Amino acid sequence: MVPAMGMLNTALPGVGGITFVTGTLTRTGQALVAALAGRGPRWAWVPQLAAWTALTAGAGLGGVLEVQFGHAALMFPATGALLAALLAAIAATRPAGPG
Repeated sequence: MVPAMGMLNTALPGVGGITFVTGTLTRTGQALVAALAGRGPRWAWVPQLAAWTALTAGAGLGGVLEVQFGHAALMFPATGALLAALLAAIAATRPAGPG
């Protein structure tokens, strides 16, 4: 777990040395306070909150799937990642449309 968190900190230098989940929640709070104080964009906190919600929902869903399917639960995110990679590869090989 610790090496994975360290890799996230390296891959996402804007987080500031904290884990991605904590960093997302911190940026949500900072953007919300700035918006309430009139010193930042009104809705800048919404994408941060959406990212944090997705992270925590994914963790919860992962726990439920682990209880239901054991180690086979890893097939769900692995299949999703494979499908996303295939779709990205297909999109990258398509010629650009007119315009």
